[in-house]
Amino acid sequence: MTRATLASFSATPRRAGKRELSTASPSPSRGTGRLVGSIGVSVSDAIGEVGYFVLANARRRGIGERALRLVSNWAFEEFGLARLQLGVIVGNDASARLAEKTGFSREGILRAWMDNRGERADVIMHSLLPSETDRLSGDE
Repeated sequence: MTRATLASFSATPRRAGKRELSTASPSPSRGTGRLVGSIGVSVSDAIGEVGYFVLANARRRGIGERALRLVSNWAFEEFGLARLQLGVIVGNDASARLAEKTGFSREGILRAWMDNRGERADVIMHSLLPSETDRLSGDE
């Protein structure tokens, strides 16, 4: 995913005060069009929330890290966010490592924060502030 690719996606209004971007990451073998994951940003009141997944057969190739860096930079630039956050279900160590490797800070655990297949799940909250975007430098 490149900045040019991100520019081709649009942020569409969902409700007053809330904007959302959803993207599908390109294939690791460029040009195949094979889905390898998804990443999206939801924005409300200057707070952005990132959600992502990378399919099992595409993991450990840097795809998630690159997508998260690019989308995070884009979201700060596009929306003038005060904060970008993401939650990782407790026990999803790979996703927590990805967030932290990309520059997000672990803040704490939000108990019973989200529904995960009909069960309430604890979530580790991570955040990134505009003053910390230098942590996002990397492969662009």
